[in-house]
Amino acid sequence: MLRAFSTACAGIFAAASVVLAGGGASAAAQEEGPPYFELVADTDTAVDIAVGPDDTLYLADGQRVLAVNRDGEVTTVPGTDPAPEGDEADGVAVGPDGALYVAGDKTVRQVAPDGSVTWSADLDVSLSSGSIAVDGSGNVYLRGNGIIVRIGRDGTTRTIGGGGTLDPVAAEGKPATEANVGDLLLGDVAVDAAGTVYFAVPSSVTPMNEAARLLRIAGDGTLHTVAGTGAAGFSGDGEPAVRAQVGDILYPPAVDGAGNVYFYDLENILVRVVGGDGVITSLAALPPVPGEAPERLSELAVGPDGELYVNAEAGVYRLMRGGRSWTAGPAREPSYPARFPEAEPGTVHTVAGTGSARSAESSGPTDRDVGKPATEVTLGDGAQSLPRRMAVDHDGTLLVTDSDAGSFAVTRDGRFDQPFAVDDTAGYWVTQTGLWPAEAVAVGPDGSRFVAAGGVVYHLAPDKQPVPVAGHGEHPTDHDRIEEGRAATLSQFAGILDLAVGPDGVLYIVSHRGVYRLDSDGTLSRVFRRAHHTMLAVAVDAESRVYVTALDHGSSGSGGATGRLYRVDPGAEPTVIVGAGEESGVDIEGGAKATEIALPTPSDVAVDDDGTVYLATGSEVLRVDTDGTVLPVVGDGAVTSLVLDRHGDLYFADQDTGQVKVLVQPGELSGPFPWVTVGWIAAGVVVLAAAGWFGLRRLRGGREGQQAQETTDEPATDQP
Repeated sequence: MLRAFSTACAGIFAAASVVLAGGGASAAAQEEGPPYFELVADTDTAVDIAVGPDDTLYLADGQRVLAVNRDGEVTTVPGTDPAPEGDEADGVAVGPDGALYVAGDKTVRQVAPDGSVTWSADLDVSLSSGSIAVDGSGNVYLRGNGIIVRIGRDGTTRTIGGGGTLDPVAAEGKPATEANVGDLLLGDVAVDAAGTVYFAVPSSVTPMNEAARLLRIAGDGTLHTVAGTGAAGFSGDGEPAVRAQVGDILYPPAVDGAGNVYFYDLENILVRVVGGDGVITSLAALPPVPGEAPERLSELAVGPDGELYVNAEAGVYRLMRGGRSWTAGPAREPSYPARFPEAEPGTVHTVAGTGSARSAESSGPTDRDVGKPATEVTLGDGAQSLPRRMAVDHDGTLLVTDSDAGSFAVTRDGRFDQPFAVDDTAGYWVTQTGLWPAEAVAVGPDGSRFVAAGGVVYHLAPDKQPVPVAGHGEHPTDHDRIEEGRAATLSQFAGILDLAVGPDGVLYIVSHRGVYRLDSDGTLSRVFRRAHHTMLAVAVDAESRVYVTALDHGSSGSGGATGRLYRVDPGAEPTVIVGAGEESGVDIEGGAKATEIALPTPSDVAVDDDGTVYLATGSEVLRVDTDGTVLPVVGDGAVTSLVLDRHGDLYFADQDTGQVKVLVQPGELSGPFPWVTVGWIAAGVVVLAAAGWFGLRRLRGGREGQQAQETTDEPATDQP
């Protein structure tokens, strides 16, 4: 059905470039997950939509009306192409009897199947949008010029709401014509079969510019609140809608045959519904689209079986009540060989990047770089290119998310690749160069990938569509909106910073404000959160212990921040294991105790199977042994992201050179490291002084003939 729509629309609806996106999970899978929106028609312009009693979908783009039946067959509605001159098809509605109504700039008309006009009325007001609504008696409702009008079958126009001076709160229970209802560009109305009219008012017409409200005009003409308390925010799911907080702008409502009223809460980026019992529920988040603001949603429509459709300029979506689900597959042990099998422990090798800065005109790696040795691809300069996070796939491929160069991969044989496909067949864009850069990446024990992009975490498995598992876009304010026990796909994060997957397949998500675990029932639970802390990164060891790096803004008397590494054991309170020290300097010759040092900014963390922890502090990499000893293992450059592979090789991002490098088996080196003199960690800065080579050697080596993995002869730590 869906593919038929795609083929037909490509040639017929050129003005709106409608293309249907097919695919989708099986019916069995759709019965398990939370509701989600599936892309039905891909458009490049706003369209008005309506659904008939036979489930025919109608789309009006200002020039014509298309009809799409359940089989995906697309036809142009007779009499709408061409439309009467100066009276094109701006809006479309379907009456309960299936009669089609089309609104233009001058008239609203009823169009018969043969294209003839069986009824029409002149418009005495300018539509605030193209949309109209029709009740069970064939009366037409529209909103414009700050009023709501009803056009009877005799063509008489009557004002039923607006035009007054009272704000909606003061007009509660009074004639709706005494209220000021405002006039938005997206000022649609909805009407049920009995003639009850629903509409939203903006915060600008409420007392003291409070939050928006959803209102209704009852059969006796009086005005009543349906949803909203006047306080902007988010609350109320499962409670009476009149006690629920909503955002500043509510987009056009729609009502189904059972009396459920749907609306789009812009600030919270959610479609919500008020049931016939007055209780409000959040249904689903509109799929985010790169480069598009959330206010792109412009229309809601409901089919006869309660199917909800939304138009979001980028496309028309249908709400699937049983969401796509995902389950972790059986764990499988990675079996790839070491990238540098001949290299000695402690040697550092370049994996990707040339070490030279890109020209100002360069936009970074492109498709032409795919297949090249990764060390011949210029990723960026140190000031602009900052690999965010890395992961190693089950076949040994290195996955890198990069804020400037775009997400990329380095294959086992050292070739540059782009690992993340774009999938818009279900309305969810994942990540690719030129679109949203990925924020984080992680690989589960079953080999599937998790990618965070645009405030959404996706599960990617081979030969399957990406499944959004948490989040629906970044929250506009600097806080998380997480409600435990609620579907994770309805949550919002204050930016996603890191992902990690435990040995049991449990996913952990880091935002600025907390660390969360995605439970098997699709809900989120909080793992770690602390006042005055900014979270940075997370790792999980073989015993499912969670390691969290954070900045403590409340402990420094100078107004700065102190780095911390916390460990959260299952069922226990978080413990500071690195960065508890407050002394001005600690001698690290031969290793210092983790609890004695003052830790610089810990930008990333990795942990091996033995419980040895590695920390990137921005200027070096520290190794934290299981006995609490801290030793620097890399110390020349701005070191950011870290990841360990199955052989214990540690990959890190060198921001100074714009390269990704690997330190071979740092856990195999016995201490103390070959420091010549004293190293100090004080106030978050490592100061090294020596008369010769420091730390570990950086050798040219690796497997013979592997030019893509050429190394340099620089020391792993600075020389004085």
